[in-house]
Amino acid sequence: MIVHLPFKGRVRGIPLRVKLVAAVLALVTAALVVISASSAFFLHRYLVGQVDAGLGGFVNRVKATGQVPINHTAGLPTDYVAVLIDKQAGVGRTVTDERFAVTDLPSWPTSLDWYEQRINKISTLHAAGKHLRWRVTVGQINDQQLLVVGQSLAAVDQAVRQLIWIDVLVGCMVLLLLASIGAAIVGTSLRPLVEIERTAAAIAGGDLTKRVPDPEPGVPEPRSELGRLSQALNAMLAQIEAAFTAQAVSEAAARRSEERMRQFVADASHELRTPLTTIRGFAELYRQGAVGSPEETARLVRRIEDEASRMGLLVEDLLLLARLDQGTAADTGAGRTAVAGGRRGAGRRCGRARTEDRAGGGTGFRPAGGVRRRRPATADPREPDDQRDHPHALRGNRHPPAATGKG
Repeated sequence: MIVHLPFKGRVRGIPLRVKLVAAVLALVTAALVVISASSAFFLHRYLVGQVDAGLGGFVNRVKATGQVPINHTAGLPTDYVAVLIDKQAGVGRTVTDERFAVTDLPSWPTSLDWYEQRINKISTLHAAGKHLRWRVTVGQINDQQLLVVGQSLAAVDQAVRQLIWIDVLVGCMVLLLLASIGAAIVGTSLRPLVEIERTAAAIAGGDLTKRVPDPEPGVPEPRSELGRLSQALNAMLAQIEAAFTAQAVSEAAARRSEERMRQFVADASHELRTPLTTIRGFAELYRQGAVGSPEETARLVRRIEDEASRMGLLVEDLLLLARLDQGTAADTGAGRTAVAGGRRGAGRRCGRARTEDRAGGGTGFRPAGGVRRRRPATADPREPDDQRDHPHALRGNRHPPAATGKG
């Protein structure tokens, strides 16, 4: 399918170096045409002036001497033609060189008034064959005779044509030489643009470390357009690279944070499973009737409350950590203080039940915070005390708690 682009679109599709060279050649061609035309015009004018001066001088010599040329042996130049006109008899015989044919001679007017009106004036007449031009002048010899003298402009026209051909040939050589030199200069000057194009292609391919070569290295303030363009592009590329690097770092940090969050949720689920399993085991003991006396029942209820308080403490720690992650806490120190305060509050709430449980002979343990809690009979004895009690154990717990015994 052939798409016809508008003229403006086709011009925009031409490479810049071609436009520059073509513009220079067009200007030089216009200058050469003007120079050639001017030189041909002034040369023609100069040569015609020389012909006119020769004709006027010849007529003046004839007037001075009174010798009218009747042939070329009487002093008439070979490229001249002469006609003696008698006012009574009319146009006389034409005197010319034998090398001129009849069709090469001027077409003489038959009216006598035409000659009388051009006395001492210069005129141009065409030959009968229209391929030659003659420069003629009319001089009055006496009251009855007029002398018409003409010179062929063949030599003048030949000189002008030769000059034009010389101008054309020299102009073509100059244009070819100028096109070669101009293409080399423009190609060298536009080489930084090619480097910019390659750099842009490399950056589009993902290499953000590429930079545009500086055409004016070591100059803080470039003076050329390409130097300023290269400096601006390099500054822009540095900012783009920094932005992409920051984005990559941010994405990596987000992925690490997400991974830590997954691990945190897994650890929290394992940590919450221990008190839930303990509460479930105690509840099953009570349901199966393994506890008979009111004292044992109260002790079992206190154990359930103790584990419930512990689970509540873990939930509060999770909520506090979520608020810290959202930036609602003042700083990390304040968050740690709040976590420690929550742990101490939970310990005080469970302290009275643990004291009574110790008096009843239960098995106890001392966590890192100093509050003595009762180890449930259904808890995993391999689980460290501080792992179940300290908030940081959420990161260290990698093993699910053991199942509680029943009955």
